[in-house]
Amino acid sequence: MSVDVEGLFAAFGDLVGKQALADKEFGETFRRMMQALVRFDHIVVFAYSGAERPIDLYSTFDRNEHVVFVALYQVGPYLLDPFYHTARERRAGVFRMRELAPDRFFSSEYYRTYYVKTGLAEEVGFFVTTGDGTTVVLSLMLHELATNAIKYGALSAAEGQVHLTWSIDDERFRLQWEEKGGPKPEPCTHRGFGSRLLSLGLGGQSRVEQRFTGDGLAFEMTAPVSDLAA
Repeated sequence: MSVDVEGLFAAFGDLVGKQALADKEFGETFRRMMQALVRFDHIVVFAYSGAERPIDLYSTFDRNEHVVFVALYQVGPYLLDPFYHTARERRAGVFRMRELAPDRFFSSEYYRTYYVKTGLAEEVGFFVTTGDGTTVVLSLMLHELATNAIKYGALSAAEGQVHLTWSIDDERFRLQWEEKGGPKPEPCTHRGFGSRLLSLGLGGQSRVEQRFTGDGLAFEMTAPVSDLAA
């Protein structure tokens, strides 16, 4: 694993001499520290207190992502979230979603009604308990397409690139992922976690197409906006 030592020390340096940090300042410091250690796509920090609705303290989402990962989550799906139940048990430590989720996670109500919409391949939570009964969970999130691109695809080569575009036309959502400049890919013969995420929860008018070109993976998904908002 490559560690950005300079970035890590710079993040730690911001903590020296400070007795308290505002939520945003703490979140930014945590993001910089983690960025120096591991690869991730998003960070979100929630505070869980008993049966109350979780409070979002910090996140790296844009406006549209915030709707799915925070606003929609707070409406009710959090009640089915393994992270929520672990926080209520006041367990401290670092846990992967796969460790806490039930054996049949992909067929669970939480997965089918909410988690599939996030497109996440991996989620790791840092659970910190406080003296007032609150558990703060700092989550690192990673998408499957990005994971595979780094391990096997275009982003595993110095000159590799990934082009990601999306649009909404005539009430249809379209997302395209195209890799360039990577090693010649070998088509996968099995469907992994991310592949199931990309195909489950889509209605009959939706389409998922995946192909391997000379430069890497080319992926396209189209679906009615109504399917994604359901």
